[in-house]
Amino acid sequence: MEDYDRAIALDPNYGDAFNNRGIADLNLGRLDAAMADFNNALRLDPKKASSLFGRGVAKRRMGDTTGGDADIAAAKAISADVTDGMAAAGVQP
Repeated sequence: MEDYDRAIALDPNYGDAFNNRGIADLNLGRLDAAMADFNNALRLDPKKASSLFGRGVAKRRMGDTTGGDADIAAAKAISADVTDGMAAAGVQP
């Protein structure tokens, strides 16, 4: 987490750092932090499939099944193999 924090401090437009920190937040159960990180990553790259997928998982875990499913479907439309990549990172819907 410190590395992601440092990377973002050095370059606040580094979307991959937000995305990767969001995945770490999600795996740690820090859903609000994950949502913020995925939203920042999507602000920088609205078509980032892993960020959409991660945000969808966070929404589902927060009780927003409809919104979560919509984000996950959008992620799969961008990249059909996003589920495999996110599973490798420990993220399952």
